[in-house]
Amino acid sequence: MIPARQNRAIAALVALTPLVCGAAGSSFPGTAASHSPDKKWELTSDPPQKDEGHKLVLRDVAKQTNRQLLSFDRHVEAIWAQDSRRVAVTDYSGSDASDCRVFDVVAGSETATSKSLMDSDLVKVMTGNHHAFLKCLKWRSPLLLEIEVEAYGDAHPKGYKRLVVFDVLKNQVTNP
Repeated sequence: MIPARQNRAIAALVALTPLVCGAAGSSFPGTAASHSPDKKWELTSDPPQKDEGHKLVLRDVAKQTNRQLLSFDRHVEAIWAQDSRRVAVTDYSGSDASDCRVFDVVAGSETATSKSLMDSDLVKVMTGNHHAFLKCLKWRSPLLLEIEVEAYGDAHPKGYKRLVVFDVLKNQVTNP
């Protein structure tokens, strides 16, 4: 078991992770931008103002307009779908939790995949452990997102890890 002091140190390092672009996606906060595959959209982060967190901002390149997608305290990672319509964002909200959200940048809608997981056989994993993490791994297609579910705590002291696929149209998870 990792002592609380080391957990805080690890969390601090994770919160300071610089922008990393590539196949795994982009990490924010950072100073660079993440462009959609078709270059029509751009993600950036704005630093905290007063008591607010960082902001993940979506820019429509052609219209030169900005829209805030998410406010976050620590850091997030984003991966674009191949068709540039959706971006999946892992929000590392705490040392004991992360969530995976899907933003439809064209429709302007958001889906938290955690609700779908709570409606599946993973409800015991998500509620029975004091550490539950969802991570958006990759888009299998423009409508299918691979998510890693990892948890540990009372229900799974040795840990639990499973890959699931989130169907954007059906708003539900399936086995890979």
